[in-house]
Amino acid sequence: MTADAGSTRDSRLFEASFVRALESLALGGRRVPSGRAAGQWRSRTSGSSVEFSDYRTYAPGDEFRRIDWNAYARLERLFVRLYRAEEDLSLSLILDTSASMAWGRPSKARLAAQLAGALAFVALASGDRVQLAACRGSAIAEKLTGLHGQGAAWTAWRLLERLESDGATDLNAALTSWAHQLRGAGMTVVISDLFSPSGYQQGIDALLGQRQDVLLIHVLAPDELQPPGELIGEWRLVDSEPADQLEATITPGVIRAYRRLLATFTAEASDFCRRRGITYLQLSSDVSVSNVVLRTFRTLGIVV
Repeated sequence: MTADAGSTRDSRLFEASFVRALESLALGGRRVPSGRAAGQWRSRTSGSSVEFSDYRTYAPGDEFRRIDWNAYARLERLFVRLYRAEEDLSLSLILDTSASMAWGRPSKARLAAQLAGALAFVALASGDRVQLAACRGSAIAEKLTGLHGQGAAWTAWRLLERLESDGATDLNAALTSWAHQLRGAGMTVVISDLFSPSGYQQGIDALLGQRQDVLLIHVLAPDELQPPGELIGEWRLVDSEPADQLEATITPGVIRAYRRLLATFTAEASDFCRRRGITYLQLSSDVSVSNVVLRTFRTLGIVV
């Protein structure tokens, strides 16, 4: 069994209807609601929250997403919502593009690109600044910085559609390298399967040290989460990072042991994030990106 090196460019990232749905969203990282449920996105940066302030009459050129339609239903006049202490935000999106991310149907890399593309669009449409980086080896293989304005979403999407998944990634080294390039507080979203031999914890800590609000999205393929029964038998296993081979006999006991190890691995990742106030989200690569963004992200307060 092996996962061939692949890319995310097999088709366009999104359907047009989903892009239209994204236009009504904004990042929620600066908002700290009272009674916040455990695990919801929160901001470490004091004085950067978005707090409702007042209404004013709609004027040509105002953003449609700020119109209060409830007020319109009552008064039959258009009003826009105003917010106090609102400022543009710096959002960094970091994707693991190692060979293991090509595994899955659809691949983990495909979902990672879609999630990054959706968050980039939401941030850019809201006037926030976006940086996009792809990790490979011990460094950042490709990056886009200084993206601003809704039109820049197309630039981000073109990069995401052509990203290749190949080689190995040292997440600790790559994330630390990116942290050293950051200037000022912001949000960083890391999307990875976390299959980095050196680990990822030191890299995440380096981001926190740069005053980043971190969201860790842990993507695994369906067969990694639930190995199929037809795996039982004799196999030559090929590790994609690096391409080592191993003769193995897969028995029900081996699958049970694998499931225990995976449960420990994901529990450690979740606990690591909980102890640092980081939002941790585990996803299967076959989930619908629209459900994740429009439902799960909303529930966690990542978008509003």
